[in-house]
Amino acid sequence: MLTVIKSLALFFQIMFIFIGCIFLYVDKNTPNLDLISESELQQPIRIYSKDGKLIGFFGIERRELISFEQIPENLKNAVLAAEDKDYFNHSGVKISSLVRALLGELTGSPSGGGGTISMQVVRSYLLSTERTYERKLKEIYLAWRLEEFMSKEEILQLYFNKTFLGNRNYGFKAAYDYYFGKNFNEISIADSATLAAILQRPSAINPKKDPAKTKKRRNLILKRMFEEDLISSNQYQQSILKNIDSKTYPPILELEAPHFSESIRKKVLQIYGSDAFKLGLNVYTTLDSEMQINAINSVNENLFRYQQNAKENNLNENGTPVEAAFIAMDYTSGEIKAYVGGNNFQDSKFDRVTAKLMPGSTIKPFIYSCAFENGLRPATVVVDGPIIVKDELLEDYWRPKNNSGNFHGPVRLRESLIESLNSVSIKLTDMLGFEKMNSCFDRYGFSSSMDIKDLSGALGNGLISPYELAQTFSIFPNSGTSVDFFMIEKITNRKGEVYFQNTSKGNKERLGKEIAFITREILKEGLDRFLKFRNLNLVIENAGGKTGTTNDARDTWFVGYAENIIASSWVGKDDGSTLGDEQFGSSNALPIWLDFMNNSIDLLDETTFVIPEDITLVRIDKNTGKVASTFDNAIFEYFLDDDLKDILN
Repeated sequence: MLTVIKSLALFFQIMFIFIGCIFLYVDKNTPNLDLISESELQQPIRIYSKDGKLIGFFGIERRELISFEQIPENLKNAVLAAEDKDYFNHSGVKISSLVRALLGELTGSPSGGGGTISMQVVRSYLLSTERTYERKLKEIYLAWRLEEFMSKEEILQLYFNKTFLGNRNYGFKAAYDYYFGKNFNEISIADSATLAAILQRPSAINPKKDPAKTKKRRNLILKRMFEEDLISSNQYQQSILKNIDSKTYPPILELEAPHFSESIRKKVLQIYGSDAFKLGLNVYTTLDSEMQINAINSVNENLFRYQQNAKENNLNENGTPVEAAFIAMDYTSGEIKAYVGGNNFQDSKFDRVTAKLMPGSTIKPFIYSCAFENGLRPATVVVDGPIIVKDELLEDYWRPKNNSGNFHGPVRLRESLIESLNSVSIKLTDMLGFEKMNSCFDRYGFSSSMDIKDLSGALGNGLISPYELAQTFSIFPNSGTSVDFFMIEKITNRKGEVYFQNTSKGNKERLGKEIAFITREILKEGLDRFLKFRNLNLVIENAGGKTGTTNDARDTWFVGYAENIIASSWVGKDDGSTLGDEQFGSSNALPIWLDFMNNSIDLLDETTFVIPEDITLVRIDKNTGKVASTFDNAIFEYFLDDDLKDILN
């Protein structure tokens, strides 16, 4: 008997030492429980318009974190019935379940892994998915430790937010939104059991993949709930009769703005890096829903008109798709209100709003403004006539022509800008010189890609995006001042804490208010005349702008202001091929701008343009630009007060 006792004592000593060694090994080689944190969970970036409409949803994992208090009782009961009915009564590990699982392994009849919810939490947060005895030991050890480290409620919250439930859904809130699309707080018993049914094999058994198997598993869980007195007999009978629908309810974007949303996504990732998908960011933008809809409709309708015209007149010979870009901004606040980067985001994700393109004649107002800053005036007369340019940077002699093919002879600068005369723009650039002109361009806000390197640059052979052109052009209606344009108003996390708030106005004076006023008035007259000539309608008084067309109609433009909004419109092809004969900025890009402004009139802020104090109207002769003593053949023109002494003597 003594020998038996000694043998047993030795056995238990050996087992104690063995278990102690295992404990020390596992303790040394397991991750720290501090690594368990919801802050590391992937959460999508949600992007909203100014009026709160969802316009972007980015993330590999669909997830919406909830607290323990937000878990509906029905769902909690269903999950515990399915996964761990004694959850609130054990200390992280159920010995009976482990023994049953071990016997199953030894006999070759597996009966489940014996894993509690606590074990599943440490497995999903800290361990790999490999099926080894070492990992199982770590899982058991960590589950025990976890119960000391956290409360039952905290552990269950982690579980409800981490668990994979099929079709990129992680966590029960996101899964319920996806499979049922109803109020999570009012989840039914049947729907709760359905979500719990997914847990076992989420990729194979879920309402979308296999409604029949999901229903079978759901009804088994409902039976367990009934047996555990979690639901009544009546509730059980009603719930098992409910069908499971394969219809899903993924996040629905409430407003179409794909290029804009993609641009926002890139900016957010630049700021936060990979952490952007862990913070649960909500990005609130400046985009105006109604203006965005107006912009999309204007682009689509006018591109359709071009395509119909091209088909009838065989304009699009190479069949390359015609694209468009449109951006509208509030030049007083800097807010971007509408943004269309292309005709169809699914066909092409290329964003033409930020693409570098040739601006054509849209740069002429800047050339004239530079001339006005250097002593010339709208009344100054120049000769519009044939010229031959010999430039070292050009391959041959160059004989630029006007779009009409005609020359006007002596013409005032106001008229030459309204008529967009090429030869006058070239002469002004030649007169001022490249250095002085580029100095003006730099001050106006152009990048170096717009530098004039030869006289052809006077016709807009630099490179600029629709975004940059609208921003730079805004100095004319904004009295020579530019503001920093922006897309993001604020960024918050899922708790509503503000991470970023845009407070910067960034006003910068780029052009004297007198010259800005003069150029703006010419642009207004130019638009008024054209609309009257073409019998087009614009129901806004304070508006002006400039068309642009590059060689062979590769790029067609219109950029202009109306009340407090500046907008640029571009139509062309991504491969740079022609839009066809007789295609201009006035025929393709301007109609988009016009339709947008007319449809958005109720959204614009009425603006009053005041004549600067040191500007005077003087009566001049139409032909000579000199002061007129009579009203015969006379008009009124703006001059700076500093000019009066010279012109009146």
